[in-house]
Amino acid sequence: MSITTIKNNNILGELSNHFNQEEIKGGIKVAVYFNLHKNLFSVQSRNKKNYGKVLFHCYNIDLSDVKFVVRESGRNKVLKEKKKNVHAFCYGTINLECNSPVKKLISYNPYKSSHFYYVNDSNPVYNLDQIKMQVINKKGRIWELWNNK
Repeated sequence: MSITTIKNNNILGELSNHFNQEEIKGGIKVAVYFNLHKNLFSVQSRNKKNYGKVLFHCYNIDLSDVKFVVRESGRNKVLKEKKKNVHAFCYGTINLECNSPVKKLISYNPYKSSHFYYVNDSNPVYNLDQIKMQVINKKGRIWELWNNK
């Protein structure tokens, strides 16, 4: 089975290929990382029945209840070998109904820091209520969103 690349932001349609409507309504937990080979975000399942499986690739995705994770061993390998690998993730729940405006840009660079950080002031970021992930000019961008709760 090949992995779909979502171009028209039809995430709900793609989720329907992997989960039933009740599961989708309950929230799909995922790990998202920027795929350097495809210049897209890869979305891995963190749900029991297909944990770790890449569900799809996309240009845009919104997450809620986000935890930013950097695997120290992967980062150390990058620093030692000077070659990037997948070791930094955004864990969260796919948000299909997000319309919050963007607030602050977030980044991660293994050569600069051991954690995700705000671009404007380099303060660390570990958890957020909502984020928007977008591919802009073939680069992954992560935005904190204003909380409308």
